[in-house]
Amino acid sequence: MGSNVTETPVAIVNVPQAAGEAPAVSEIPMPPPALWAELDNSAQSSGSAKPSTGAPAAPAAALPMREVEKLAFSRSTATTVPLEFAFDHPELGHIASVIVRRLTVGQVGDILDRRSRTSAPDLYDIYAEMTQLPAPVLRGLEAGDGGRVVEVCWDFLPPVFRPTSTATGQ
Repeated sequence: MGSNVTETPVAIVNVPQAAGEAPAVSEIPMPPPALWAELDNSAQSSGSAKPSTGAPAAPAAALPMREVEKLAFSRSTATTVPLEFAFDHPELGHIASVIVRRLTVGQVGDILDRRSRTSAPDLYDIYAEMTQLPAPVLRGLEAGDGGRVVEVCWDFLPPVFRPTSTATGQ
């Protein structure tokens, strides 16, 4: 007995987990192969993609700025991490300490907005927002200094950005 059932293609992806854990595998259903030519999954569209026959796409313009109130918190929202290996940077000048700030809800929303338009940021992209230092600079810190900065950043990291873990509960 023959079957005319067409199997829906799926993408098999590794889902990152907490440090030390093997990635989980997940299947994501793909559109039918006949529609693949119409897809444009690139972060930067060249404008040569075929128009969709479905609902109109959202404009590529920047999202409107959120109105965010500047609040005077009753506790400090920042911690200064002194560096044992201070450094000079051509654009940033002399850096002897890193100030790590807690993110506001508005900043979290901005990071999530950027995440949906581009590839997902790694934690250093989020730490860059918290420290106002570029992610490559943070990655270039001496390991001990970097570890202390990352520890404070991790403590301030909003739960929405924390990888889930079943083994350690962290």
